[in-house]
Amino acid sequence: MKYTTDILSEIQTWCHYADTIVVQTYDVLFNTVDNPTKVYLYQVASKNSILLDVPEITNVSPDIAHTGTKMWLFSDNTNSIVKEWDITLSPASFIYNRSIQLTGMSAGLSAINNTTLNNRRWVDAVTRIITEEDITSSPSTTTDKWYLPSNREITGDYLLTTTNKFIALNYLGASPWTRYITQFDYTTGSVEFDIELPSYMLFSYGLFVYDSEMYIATIDITNTFSEIYHIQKTAPYTLTLYDTLDYRINGASQIPEQLTVHFI
Repeated sequence: MKYTTDILSEIQTWCHYADTIVVQTYDVLFNTVDNPTKVYLYQVASKNSILLDVPEITNVSPDIAHTGTKMWLFSDNTNSIVKEWDITLSPASFIYNRSIQLTGMSAGLSAINNTTLNNRRWVDAVTRIITEEDITSSPSTTTDKWYLPSNREITGDYLLTTTNKFIALNYLGASPWTRYITQFDYTTGSVEFDIELPSYMLFSYGLFVYDSEMYIATIDITNTFSEIYHIQKTAPYTLTLYDTLDYRINGASQIPEQLTVHFI
């Protein structure tokens, strides 16, 4: 089974590399609510967290994104500038490269490839639009995709799957501030699944996939630690607590090629 194989791989990694950190292609990166934000490697199978040494982080960031060779974090209080690092997975290294001006502020960030990010642009008080940002140069070049449902706001994370589905953690922008995980057809923006999350997932800021399963990272209701929940891909979309972490997660990221599943 892949789960067992990944645990063995992680053990072998530590045996061979001792203090050298290796990021596997299926591993997850979390960033925290701290200012400046911290970046953790999360090894899902073993539930192991490792604080990574990333230079030039200067601000809190509402999300994180990466590919096999690049990583991005927001770097200003308006969430309109991202910093980019050149990264190596084995052994793990992070070298600051540049700052990129985005055309719209966002509460989320995800990578399509090394030169294209997904972003969310504010249109008016109740309207948001999902965009693609070509970051070949700065400022980025924006392509508008489609609108979120009226009065919906991104909570802090979303991802584009290899199956052309856009899955977003979001909330109703008015009382009672109900939280959702919503699946859209990426081409048309049509809502395919709109699943209400329980009240204890008020601060759900991370979303990731592992071994063909989907997980949500949320800060607990007391705002002191994080919980990882597995969510079923099929009805009734049951949530099961998987892990508890002693840091507060503000975003999650994976290599785009690992985002292979969606709700059915």
